[in-house]
Amino acid sequence: MTLQQLNEAGYSQTEKELKKFYGMMSKEYKTALDNIRAELQGIYNKITGDRSPAQVAALLKDNPAWLFTEAMKFDRLTGLQRSIQTEYMAASIKAANMTVEASKLAITNSFYKQRYALTFASPVKLSFAVLNPKVVEISVLGSPKVWKGIAKAAKEAAEKKYGDLTKYQAKHGTLTDVILSNRQKDLQKIQSVITQNLIQGKGYGSAAKEVKAILNTTASNAARIVRTESARNMNAGAYASHRTAQAQGLDVKRQILSVLDDRTRQQSQEVDTRFEDDDGFFHYPGGLLVDYPGNSGVAAYDINDRETVIEVVDGQSSDQRRGRNPETGKNEVMDFKDYESWAKSNGMRQNASGRWVYKG
Repeated sequence: MTLQQLNEAGYSQTEKELKKFYGMMSKEYKTALDNIRAELQGIYNKITGDRSPAQVAALLKDNPAWLFTEAMKFDRLTGLQRSIQTEYMAASIKAANMTVEASKLAITNSFYKQRYALTFASPVKLSFAVLNPKVVEISVLGSPKVWKGIAKAAKEAAEKKYGDLTKYQAKHGTLTDVILSNRQKDLQKIQSVITQNLIQGKGYGSAAKEVKAILNTTASNAARIVRTESARNMNAGAYASHRTAQAQGLDVKRQILSVLDDRTRQQSQEVDTRFEDDDGFFHYPGGLLVDYPGNSGVAAYDINDRETVIEVVDGQSSDQRRGRNPETGKNEVMDFKDYESWAKSNGMRQNASGRWVYKG
């Protein structure tokens, strides 16, 4: 493999490790939907009782708000909305935790895999580097609490290895803000459509269909957030790996590679194969300076971004395939199959989600 192929293999492996989160999140929202529909069916059954569909239709003809009036009795509607909130919140919190873990996996696994590739291809000896947990927290969460927890001396020490820590902060806002905003909006939509269906005298089927549509959209949005945040954090991990290599004396430049197909955006086509400038920025359309793909701060560029970054070591041709195996110290054809043994020999282990963590 060339260094470019090693870089791409690292990204590809990390993307595969992230895919399991999509199915897990979808399952949580499916469970919430089933439970909410069961609660909804329960209140309709309590209201209609033993009445036939014709009898219910007659009552609604005389009073379209009859369902709503009956639902308000004995705090039935209040209880239903409370149950809906409980079910939705349970799913949303689990999905949020998965999003955070997926983002942590993205930045850490990308960091170590790109680091492995550089260690193999570097003409200078690169010592093993452990990704600072604060860099992970800034990139994934970036909350005021995270920043307050970093002492001045610790920040200065970290920036000698990783560069300006603010570059790891998501420019579009913190992940917590995005999740909380979407959670509140979706919960209000669900509760509102149920109330409106009752007021308008619509049956269980209509309300259940609308709730399903909302939760399907919620699940799709959650998956989009994971894809977007994972892509940004993978590139943040590669950026951190790049900075640590520079700090250890390696002359290396970054280059953007975009996925090119019929879904590729105009900006991705324009920046494909573009190198960073002498100040470490990529130049995007309109002169926008970007530290790494996925963190431009422009939603149209960052959402579902399909750009990655590879390393180009000074003095190496693009088709060079030999490097120094960091395990054996011998020059040989580069191969990514040795990554796991390299990681474990340096005190790394995978946790339950597949994220590589340093155990020492």
